[in-house]
Amino acid sequence: MTSTERTKEIRKALKAEGYNTKEVSVRREHLGYDDYITVTIRKPDIKSADIAEIVKPFEQIHRNEWDGDKIMAGCNTFVNVVYAEDFAGQTIDDKMNEATKLWSKSDEDNSFYIRPGVRLCSSTFKFVKRDGSINGKVMSSIEELADWLARYDYAH
Repeated sequence: MTSTERTKEIRKALKAEGYNTKEVSVRREHLGYDDYITVTIRKPDIKSADIAEIVKPFEQIHRNEWDGDKIMAGCNTFVNVVYAEDFAGQTIDDKMNEATKLWSKSDEDNSFYIRPGVRLCSSTFKFVKRDGSINGKVMSSIEELADWLARYDYAH
């Protein structure tokens, strides 16, 4: 299945579950040798976990089983669920309590899962890292972590 076909199938799956394009939109980008499909939630009352459950089966990640299951470069399709900018602030406020607890825990434990396949790591700085990725998203404050939880809470 091509990434364009995969994007169409995601739209069909969302429609079959009762979501329309005003509530949830789907966009595909090709970067390097991989495809990135972004599913944007446009209504604050839609839970990202519900959308992630529908779209995650369309993600295709190739792993190198001989090298600790690291993600291989090329031919991957990553699917992320994000919230639209226009109400993300409301959601960030909702995530501050969780972000504060995770931030404190990272002071004690230098690497732990905050979502399936996603770690919060702490060394000289804190960063969110997806399993198999080389680099992560650096977090400079609790507010930035809450922002990440609100916008990219694709597996919760």
